[in-house]
Formats: sequence, structure tokens, C-alpha cells
Amino acid sequence: MYDIAICFIVKDGESYTYKNLMHLQELKYQKIERLKFFYVENDSTDNTIKILQSLSNIMDIDGLHLKIDSSHSTELCKGEKDNCGKRTRRLSYLRQKVIELALQKTTESTKFIVMIDLDFLSMDLKQFMGSLEYIYSHDDIDGLFSMSHTVQRNGCVYDIGAMIPPEREMTVLTSRFQRILKVRSAFGGFGFYRRSSILKYSASYNTNTNDIEHIDFNRFFPSLVVDSNFKPLYDGVCHVSFFIRRFFVSLVLIIIVLSMVLIIIYRMLTKKSIQPTAAPLSKTPTPFNSRANLLDSKYKGS
Repeated sequence: MYDIAICFIVKDGESYTYKNLMHLQELKYQKIERLKFFYVENDSTDNTIKILQSLSNIMDIDGLHLKIDSSHSTELCKGEKDNCGKRTRRLSYLRQKVIELALQKTTESTKFIVMIDLDFLSMDLKQFMGSLEYIYSHDDIDGLFSMSHTVQRNGCVYDIGAMIPPEREMTVLTSRFQRILKVRSAFGGFGFYRRSSILKYSASYNTNTNDIEHIDFNRFFPSLVVDSNFKPLYDGVCHVSFFIRRFFVSLVLIIIVLSMVLIIIYRMLTKKSIQPTAAPLSKTPTPFNSRANLLDSKYKGS
């Protein structure tokens, strides 16, 4: 039986908060003895706060309500192409607050703190349990992440920016053939962190970062993996640059494999062409035979 804490941050999540939390609550019927939820809500203008307060009557949930910034991410990052420092610093601050709350309100009996993006479109509970069981049975792993995908483009990995290039392209490619993949950083919407590892390495989010918030947090942990069998679904699209990089990485891998095959074939053909042939018999007598003939002629002439 497992004891876990699920953490999330939310702003204006009226459309998915109730539905997805009730879905996660069903984990209580999946060998989870105690399931706790911790959240930080920031300046919502819809019914998110009311929904969270109503859920406190039917599940173990606790959280903070902050008003640090009323700007939406699109407004906050206007003119920015990819990552936006203002946005990631705000996310880092909020995630750090919810991590601190979870550590404060749990004991060592809670083995894992699961940081999630609550706005998933679908999530298989059996896949969730498969990832939890894997990290639970591997004490050397500090964190495990999902390999989530998006609905708007087939094969597009959600939150690809939380991985570090060129490792991220290789991880995506090899995930088709291998379940567990070692990484330096990832997230994918679901991150299972060992509570003892967070305390051991004093891990914290960098509130001064200009990078994806998960990258700085993950630097604290020496052993992180992605479970490619756990594939929640999110909204979103891929950057064209990712597909270009993935194409070139695939091309390089194909060239390497073809080169190795050609080298093997060349060596096999070369080996056959230089095989030694049997030496012809010599007509000249050996030194031993020459000496024997000489002695025989002397004996006959005497």
C-alpha cells in the first residue's frame, strides 16, 4: 500500500479542476492507502476557488490562495517566442510554495511527492500506478516522469522544453523501443519525486531563473528517469524546430547504422579475399636429402 502527496498549481482552472481531481481521487482504489492533495491557487477570476473549497469535504486536500500576479501567461510573455523568464519565475515561485506546503504537512510515511499539471485531457490510472510501482521498487531513482503527448499533433511530446538538448531528441526517439530512459531533466506533466531525496539534496525551485522551472529543480537529483509507458494527454502543439531537430537526429542515426553495416560487409569480403592458399610442393631436394645423396655417392665410389 502506498502513501503519496499530489501537488499542483492552478489559476482559472474551472473547466478541469473538479473533473480531474475526482479522477485522481480514484487512485484510492488502486493500492494507495493514503492520498493527499496540495495546491497553490493564484488570483483566479472564475469559480476555481469555490470548487477547491467544496472538494475539501470529500477528499484530503489543503492549499494556499495567493494574489501575486493577475496577468495571464500570454499577456505576461507578449513578444516572447519560446520560454519567458517572467512566466517561469512566477511558476517557480508557485511550485516552490506548494512543495514547501507538502513537506510541511506530510511525514516520512509519505514516500513520494507527485508534481503535476492538473489540466490534462486524459490520464490512465493503471499507467500512473505502473510508474509509481516502478520507482517504489527502485530505491536508487530520485525522480520519474511521464512521457505525455499532445492532441494537436501526433507523436508530439508535451512539455519537451523540460528536457535538455540533445538528450531530449534522443529520449523521444528511443522511447519507442525502451520503457525506462535516463535523463538529466524532464517533466511531462507528472513528476514523481522521492520525498527523502528532496530533503536529502535540499532541492528547491529557482525563483530567479530564466529557464524552464523544472530544469533548475531537477539539477539537484543525480538519478532521474522517464517512463515512456506513462502517457497522459494534454492540449498543445509542437514547435517546428523540434521536428527539424528530430529529423536530423534520425538522419544521423540512420547514417551511423548504415556505416556500421557497410564496414561489417567490407571486412567480411576482405577477409575472404586474403585467405592463404596451400604452398606448391618444391622440386629441389631438402638439405637433409642432399647430404644423404652425397654420402651415398662417396660410399659407392670407394
